[in-house]
Amino acid sequence: MSGNTRLGAIETAGGGDPVVLLHGFGGSAAAWQKVQEAISPEHASLALDLPGHAGSLDYEGFGNAAFAAKAVINEMDRREIAAFHLAGHSMGGAVAAIAAIRHPHRVLSLTLLAPGGFGPEINAALLRSYGEASTAAQLRTCLEVMFAPGAKVPPELIALQSAQCRLPGQIEALAHIAATILAGDGQGVIDRASLDALAMPVAVLWGKEDRMIPVEQLDNAPGKFHRTALAGIGHMLVDEAPETVARFILETIHSVA
Repeated sequence: MSGNTRLGAIETAGGGDPVVLLHGFGGSAAAWQKVQEAISPEHASLALDLPGHAGSLDYEGFGNAAFAAKAVINEMDRREIAAFHLAGHSMGGAVAAIAAIRHPHRVLSLTLLAPGGFGPEINAALLRSYGEASTAAQLRTCLEVMFAPGAKVPPELIALQSAQCRLPGQIEALAHIAATILAGDGQGVIDRASLDALAMPVAVLWGKEDRMIPVEQLDNAPGKFHRTALAGIGHMLVDEAPETVARFILETIHSVA
């Protein structure tokens, strides 16, 4: 580990306050390409590699969602971005929620896609298998469960994930991160009172066919959050329904008073 203190990023130009995008466990900033294309040029966007992933594999330390949230805020400080819209998927959703709880004055709106931390239930076996996958065949097997039943996993996603898992130290990093996410066969839960206290617009989108984190956890979100469940979509919303995700993020942004 080189002790890098900057997060890998993919940026797009646009107007308005920037939209910061956080991928899920085992993913990368590249997952957001289609969403970024749909958001631009209305808003600039910044997709980040979370610590221990892809372009942030050599970040100085990595672990749980709280650590990643601090890393995201530090990156915003270095970029001199005082306020921004924030969206996160799965683990990235937990990271985004924690960042908003800790720095509510900086997060203008919050969009969560099948976020971690809204209930203890999680498919721990699938998460571990996904983190340990080292071949295209193993990745395909995991992703076929993470997509909605019968959905075709795009070959380009398999290629992207295969290249990432070949990075020296990537699989070991994911094993460490998985251990921080999981508490036995469950996951840690974000404090409900802290979520209730969020004053910015918050929206939560979930796939009804999610086999990683059950869609029933959508009911655990505070009633003031805008909550939507998508039929025919699994856990990988960013890959399965990028146009819908982009529209959902923009609608959340537009709801800011």
